[in-house]
Amino acid sequence: MEKQYKSKKDDESTETVKSNAGKVNNSAAFSKKQLLNSEKYAGYKDLLSAVLSEGVMYTFDETDKFIEGFLKKEVD
Repeated sequence: MEKQYKSKKDDESTETVKSNAGKVNNSAAFSKKQLLNSEKYAGYKDLLSAVLSEGVMYTFDETDKFIEGFLKKEVD
């Protein structure tokens, strides 16, 4: 049976990742391409592709507002 050893550095890296997991900086901005490739917005790729502009950076809050506004819009 083979044992796997982790260095102290590996443990520290893992600990850092675990402590930061789930914490999202809502003020961070992302490009249209980054948002389209994210897992978070996988179900909204077509929508975001249509409403977001190239060369503009968007926060998660702004992106969520675009989606929310579009989904609440009345159909003509």
